[in-house]
Amino acid sequence: MWSEEWPALFEEEKPVGLLERMLPSSEKRDWEFPEEIPILPLEDNVLFPEIAFPWVVQGETWVRLVHEAVLKDKIVGVVALREKPEDRPLEPQDLYEVGVVGRISRMLRLPEEAVQILVFGLATFVVKEWVRWEPYPVARIEVVRTEEIRTDEVEALKRNILSLFQKVVELAPYLPKEAFVAAMNIKEPVRLAHFVAFNLNLDVAGKQDVLASFDLVEKLKKVTYYLTRELEILQIGSKIQAQIQKEMAKTQREYFLREQLKAIQRELGELDERGSEITRLREKIKALGLAPEVEEEVEKELDRLSHIPTTSPEYPVIRNYIDWILELPWSRSTEDTL
Repeated sequence: MWSEEWPALFEEEKPVGLLERMLPSSEKRDWEFPEEIPILPLEDNVLFPEIAFPWVVQGETWVRLVHEAVLKDKIVGVVALREKPEDRPLEPQDLYEVGVVGRISRMLRLPEEAVQILVFGLATFVVKEWVRWEPYPVARIEVVRTEEIRTDEVEALKRNILSLFQKVVELAPYLPKEAFVAAMNIKEPVRLAHFVAFNLNLDVAGKQDVLASFDLVEKLKKVTYYLTRELEILQIGSKIQAQIQKEMAKTQREYFLREQLKAIQRELGELDERGSEITRLREKIKALGLAPEVEEEVEKELDRLSHIPTTSPEYPVIRNYIDWILELPWSRSTEDTL
């Protein structure tokens, strides 16, 4: 049985803003990690090094893992789930092989076997071996660090990422303006890649793809690819939205002008007279017994006639056309003597 006694530390709940998600200077140091660490599965997201992630952990197994980690050294291995199993226990194939060593910096106990924690990502690791699965997963890991290099290619990729990210921030409703400010203040290319990938609207596979790229140039190129794709999607969405707004504005303007025209006609006493005239014409058309396709065309012209002013050059043309239709002997016939 595990102890129900909870540590008194980290009990104050505080909101975490975007800028606070970057690892503070007090946390940035050369950590020494144990070879074996408990593994905490993360669903629908990926943790990156030097990023803070607020997280509600649920379930007796995972709450126990957090409790024991806090009592020990506050270190956990955060690994993204490929897909959550519905009808069976969690297995190694359900988790990605690459994860992030995290340090629990804040914790708040919640009702119904749940805790809210704030985890700081410290370093990327690869699972070398699963040690055990009971009472929770423990793995033997190998920490992997991306070498920081300074080349013209890296600098060009970094500048391109900042330029693309600025455009994405301007269009994306899910990103605050301060996101680009935070990105501008990041000097290390690896940290920039992780920050952008974490905040971008990517699925788990996309974020994991960036995390598992250990070569700096390859990592930056992948972030550039995902940024470019996201920007294209946002630009298409923005274009569609602009078209819809333009069409709505046009419809509203036409409705407003029609109502204005009706009001003017009503003031001039023309509306009732024209309405009666259109009604009489429509009754005459119905009485002719026209073929359906002919009647449909005449009704269209009659609708046009009812919406245009009498001073319009089109008005006498349409009226003469309708009068001509009414004068034709559609349902009348005579006997011919040959």
